[in-house]
Amino acid sequence: AAIAGAFARRICVLQTCAHRLHLLFLLHDVLQTEFARQEPFRPIITAFRPCLLWILRPAYQLAMSSSPGDEPQKVLKLLSMWEERGIL
Repeated sequence: AAIAGAFARRICVLQTCAHRLHLLFLLHDVLQTEFARQEPFRPIITAFRPCLLWILRPAYQLAMSSSPGDEPQKVLKLLSMWEERGIL
């Protein structure tokens, strides 16, 4: 849980949308790896679950304000994938 909280705080200070997206994709890879194992106990997902929306929010806000491209859609796609898989 401490790592998830630090991750949430760190993503807020990153200046560019590209950096925030990079961290989100890295987190997605970690969560997906744990999800794919199909084990009943998932400590990483359990630790990050309370912070995921607080991690996504600043990335989405910066994407909406600074880049009219497809960055906001990438964040929303991560959100929908995590919802589908029960990570959120």
